[in-house]
Amino acid sequence: MDKKKRLLRDKLDIMTSNEVRERDGECLLWNHPDYSEMISKLWQESGCNPIFTKLTNHHWIHKRDCYKYRFDIRNGMTLSLLVHGLVEDGKIPYEIVKGIALYNDIISESELEEIENDNNNFKWNINYLEDCINKRRES
Repeated sequence: MDKKKRLLRDKLDIMTSNEVRERDGECLLWNHPDYSEMISKLWQESGCNPIFTKLTNHHWIHKRDCYKYRFDIRNGMTLSLLVHGLVEDGKIPYEIVKGIALYNDIISESELEEIENDNNNFKWNINYLEDCINKRRES
């Protein structure tokens, strides 16, 4: 990947992550009634390491390698590092994550269905990245 493309991608990653964390404000799963006890226990076992409370942007429908949705804030959800690891390891099922996203109005059911069923046959380029940045600046 050439340098300009990488720099634009990295800039968009930061912009997207900031927007998602600003929208959500907190880890959306830490206090989930079915998982709060497990999460709190794991955090205590870590020695209450504050690094695990750091907020991250989790790409929950399509992973980061899907550029069509990588910068789409509907595909982002704020999770703590600890919870992000639990989701990635499958200890918190996708259906729970999906329910949290729908409950918090991150995405509508019809939008989710459309994105889930997208075959992601998408080629990205510098113009696409520049357009994404310009749209963010305008909003």
